[in-house]
Amino acid sequence: MVPKFSIILQTRKRHYELSRMVDSCISTVSNLKNLEFLIAIDEDDSVPQNLYENKLVRIFKSPKQWSSLRINLAASQSTGNILMYAADDITFATENWDQVISSRIEKNKVPCQLIAPADNTKYSGKLATHGFVTREFSQTLGFFIPPYMAESHHDTWLTDLAKQSNSFYFEPEVKIIHHHYRQASELAKIDELNSKRNFSNISRNPALTYERLKSERRLDALLIATKNQSKLKLRINFLCAEILSSILKLNVNSPYYFRIRASSNLQ
Repeated sequence: MVPKFSIILQTRKRHYELSRMVDSCISTVSNLKNLEFLIAIDEDDSVPQNLYENKLVRIFKSPKQWSSLRINLAASQSTGNILMYAADDITFATENWDQVISSRIEKNKVPCQLIAPADNTKYSGKLATHGFVTREFSQTLGFFIPPYMAESHHDTWLTDLAKQSNSFYFEPEVKIIHHHYRQASELAKIDELNSKRNFSNISRNPALTYERLKSERRLDALLIATKNQSKLKLRINFLCAEILSSILKLNVNSPYYFRIRASSNLQ
């Protein structure tokens, strides 16, 4: 199968960044025919006219809602077998990045994968801030990005469950640049959107939600590991569940298999 890439993102009145991002992706991809952009925006927003006219771009307008819901809605209309969750403030810095990613996925030889390109952050190689996933990865989970948090921790969630299920792969040959103020990028702008997001993170405390959903991530990791026919990494806070499932000789056909193995020691 010829790989097709679906680049999925949302944007909010940051036209200067969005056009730069799309242009960099198009100018470095090896095959334009196997590329599409799915861009989610608020119903009262717009994007530059040249993007509306670009046949590679599809725009999805929706009422104001959580980023996770908006992005999943756009992803549901994607046609690629490799999906990327991206941001409007990145640029692609590697020629023929699509060939490198598709070759890496083929080499790994498992259906569910998360590929993390290199970026200019201290988390490069450790966290897939912007990552490529196989369609099987999303189909197995039942979502493209986790719907539990409004604005953040989506990349952390996917990275964690991918590492637990041995489906996380770092690809240093593909480099992207995140033009974020935390990276001291000269192109970054601190604006009203940054303030609103920071306010949301303080008021809603998505880090606490993330922490409380350990078992849900463990269940996601188990689903991926089962699909890939790979072992789940042992974690101490799920040790009792692993011992119990072994004693009971549970297999994947048991209705208790997933729930027990995703239960923490305290549960």
